[in-house]
Amino acid sequence: MNFSLEPLQYIIFLILIKLALITIVAAMLANFDYFAHKLFSDNKTLKDRYILSSIFCGTLLIGVILRHNASYHALDYSITGFFITGIAIGFLPALLSVAVLSLFFIFYSGEYFMALLCFISATAGAMLYKPELFYNKRRVYNLTLWMIPVTAIAAVIYRYAPQSWVFTLSNRTLEGDVVVALSDVIGVFLTLFLWRYYRTKLELIESAYNLDKSRLAILSAKINPHFLFNTLNTIAASIRINPNIAREIVFKLSEILRYVLSAENEYKPLQDEINFIENYLAIETLRFGETRLKVSIDVDENAKELNIPTMLIQPIVENAIKHGIAPLADRRGELTIGVRSLNDSGVEMLVIKVMDNGPGMVVNDRVLFGRGIGLVNVRDRLKLLYGDKAKLDFDSNLNKGTTATITVPAER
Repeated sequence: MNFSLEPLQYIIFLILIKLALITIVAAMLANFDYFAHKLFSDNKTLKDRYILSSIFCGTLLIGVILRHNASYHALDYSITGFFITGIAIGFLPALLSVAVLSLFFIFYSGEYFMALLCFISATAGAMLYKPELFYNKRRVYNLTLWMIPVTAIAAVIYRYAPQSWVFTLSNRTLEGDVVVALSDVIGVFLTLFLWRYYRTKLELIESAYNLDKSRLAILSAKINPHFLFNTLNTIAASIRINPNIAREIVFKLSEILRYVLSAENEYKPLQDEINFIENYLAIETLRFGETRLKVSIDVDENAKELNIPTMLIQPIVENAIKHGIAPLADRRGELTIGVRSLNDSGVEMLVIKVMDNGPGMVVNDRVLFGRGIGLVNVRDRLKLLYGDKAKLDFDSNLNKGTTATITVPAER
């Protein structure tokens, strides 16, 4: 289309649409996780850069085809796009994108100077290529300023090249040329500014994720010495009373240590965790004697293959024995562990109940979380891993016992 007869107001209207579309496309690409991680990586391989080249090329080619065949003139932002392509992926990958579009410009639309402008724009951008796209805060402004020489060259070509050999939104007046050149500079700035925002957002998300991982590691590191300290005390107390029991406890402890030392991942299959609990309770049964402690474990078959955080149940069981079973003098202590997989409004949940028949207690946060690290650890880990999707509840009746319930999303 020839814009030479169009008023400046119409040209400005088209340019505003073009800038809006550039912003929308830049935001869509940045929201595409695969693209964003490759674009913002500081260690882009040559393969990554060629993958990005194909994405840039496809995006720009769609705009050019729609401009040529459907008269959506504001969708052609190839000059701006190739400058950004050069900045983001370097010369050779950008040159590949230029070559593809140049074939379209030369053999399909006859716009020979468009091919030349795309090459100039991509080359200018590639001269500024750095693997780290935004290595300082001022880079967005510095890169934007380097677009000005490209737009100056483009303005000269727009003015003097045959109209059929080049496409421009300018009406070939000085004002039109200035507005089009300025729009290309603004288009570069908007894209880079938006991408810097998304890169900062990704960094914050990654930092929060790493912080949560560090917190989880600290919490897990607290559990293991705490548990081992209590078990070693049990062995020390048993050696003088009954060496045979002490020896059995050591054997069970070796199984427990094998599990703890192999727990490299945050999650383990529920069956593995139950086996670990059974070894732990075997030690406690040896310590108390079968006449003082009765253990019952009932696990839903459908739940055995589900994954749960390692060492999640043990602190609850330990708390039940210490505060529920140990104080009993008038009756046999009973500890029951029940695990069920339930469907809650279409979401599969894993429900773990630990019940004792101890003296019970008044349920409040001060009582529950003010007498050791075990329950605090479980509460904090659930919060970090699941947020509001997980629950830790307690129900207690005086002289009847306490029930602790952990509810977490089912993980397969």
